[in-house]
Amino acid sequence: LILTLILFLETTEGSSAGGVFLGYCWDARDPIGCDPRNFVDGNHLKCSSAHGPMSWAGRPVYSSTFSLRTGIGPKSQDLTIYRPGEWMDIYLTVENYSQKYRGLALHAYNRNQSHIGLWNTTDSAFQFNRKWVSPEPGCIMHAQGDLKPLRTRFRFQAPPVGTGDITFQALIKVGPANDGWFYYPNGLHENLEGKVPPDGFPGDGVDLLLTEGPVRTLPWTQGNAGQSCDSVCASIGKQCDEEAMQTPLASSPGGIQANLNAVEFSLPFAASCDGISPAKDVDGSSWYNAANLNDDIATTVCNSLNEVKTKTQCGSSHPNARRFCACS
Repeated sequence: LILTLILFLETTEGSSAGGVFLGYCWDARDPIGCDPRNFVDGNHLKCSSAHGPMSWAGRPVYSSTFSLRTGIGPKSQDLTIYRPGEWMDIYLTVENYSQKYRGLALHAYNRNQSHIGLWNTTDSAFQFNRKWVSPEPGCIMHAQGDLKPLRTRFRFQAPPVGTGDITFQALIKVGPANDGWFYYPNGLHENLEGKVPPDGFPGDGVDLLLTEGPVRTLPWTQGNAGQSCDSVCASIGKQCDEEAMQTPLASSPGGIQANLNAVEFSLPFAASCDGISPAKDVDGSSWYNAANLNDDIATTVCNSLNEVKTKTQCGSSHPNARRFCACS
């Protein structure tokens, strides 16, 4: 399975807003751009021999300025496996402020080259819709050409058991419309702004590779909008564990993020004192239940929210809430 970050293509006339919606995902290894040696007198609008479309941008090269990893701490602590069906983090980081990118997309291939898995970010629905689009299942692309953050935390739901190894690749566009450069992350050298690798394109780099890990039976799952946790757990032949949902795991953003690999969430988590929390609403906001904290803290938080202090309840539901449920 190859997971590919790709550019959201611009029109050949260019666009300062970022591009035109294609309805499909560009393959990161398809020819694109222009060999910098073929820019006539350095003019990006004049490429004597294009490598592919978007000939005003330099053809892709591996660069150490960009990293694609499963973590942000020491590399020795990065995950090297994925768990089938579970959500996991993929981080795209820019190591040089002057190289913030504008064009980006993300999609996954299995061995038959079909898109697979689900993608999201930890943005709220409002922020997501401002920055990203999903033209087809298994694909995420930028929606406009604004500069993107130095680090983006993507959420990927791994494919089913039997998929095999996963290789991540990336194509990143730096620079305004009708100009700029393409890059692959995880390069061994910087190779910035027209640098031609000594041994030819695309230079030296190491793509992110994950192996398939064993399937885990997780105690937490996520329901559909309007379902109670009683209903969610019953649908998988289990019972709702109200005691587990009233632990600190359900009462702090850090606890939820660290343990709820089976659910999709956005950041930041907001406090709630409603019995349906923890949950994610249909607008993309995520909530933890502060009423489950110790009495003094819970009373203070719930009073500040002007909400009745109600611990997480198995039977609670709301038409706009996708509940995080502990089942046993």
